[in-house]
Amino acid sequence: MMMASHKKLQQRIEWILKLNVKTPLGIGGSRENSGNIAENHEEETKNGWVPLKTANKEWFIIPGASLRGVLSSHIYKTLRILLEVNKLTEQDDCLKNQYELSIDKIVNGLFGYVSKEDSKENYSGSKKVAYKGNLWIGDVKIKSENSCLKLITPIDRISHKALPITLETIKPDTSFEIKMVIENSTALQLALLSIIFRDLEKEQIAMGLGTSRGMGIVQLKDISASIMMIGKSKEFITADGISLPLSSEWIKNNDFDLGINRYKLQGSAHLRTWLQKTIPSLKEWKENHS
Repeated sequence: MMMASHKKLQQRIEWILKLNVKTPLGIGGSRENSGNIAENHEEETKNGWVPLKTANKEWFIIPGASLRGVLSSHIYKTLRILLEVNKLTEQDDCLKNQYELSIDKIVNGLFGYVSKEDSKENYSGSKKVAYKGNLWIGDVKIKSENSCLKLITPIDRISHKALPITLETIKPDTSFEIKMVIENSTALQLALLSIIFRDLEKEQIAMGLGTSRGMGIVQLKDISASIMMIGKSKEFITADGISLPLSSEWIKNNDFDLGINRYKLQGSAHLRTWLQKTIPSLKEWKENHS
């Protein structure tokens, strides 16, 4: 796997998010009669899903890559909703396609992506190349003593038979932390992260197995931020040249109400600016290519 070359560091923000599990968070499980059920998920084994644990079995591990997938999907859906809100209908095919390409570029730039490129190194004629996004998310560790079993009985879509599944879950009211780091961030990327923080606070993001059944809902309870800049500027300069004034309220650790609410307001303003600039430019592109 290849990674994109690292750019010169200009600024860096590190967050520690403290979350609380609101509904059982599915991290693994086993199922009955698996031989009659089609395999549809890469993470499935013959008997179900195996949770990751440390060597001493004391901790469950939720990979940072899995969390990136959850959050990138949420942001992609959010931007698609903005597509509908701005009334870009099916009649505007050219405009809609360009908008979706823009969304892909934005999401990939923040979270990274994996693509296939032509290669003579394997028989398939292509190789996977991983491109690093600006955002890094660390693995999460949760004490295994906070787990419990939950039985669900979905109906298999092929055999139409009951399929009992025993899920290993993290108990409600369990707390855990996520470490996030972003380097050389743009104003838009900070705006999108502010949406993630807002929606985590409002219990609008679920993760793990069984999310379609109301499982895996978490809530952001606290957050701390550490900001590093190269140079002596008293303002935070984004990679696209936008100045965000620093204040003791914004960067003060463990000050959720003052610091992050201020940050979210700044982020929302830049998101509106992006929409105002992007939508007209796409319309102009359509007019020039019609």
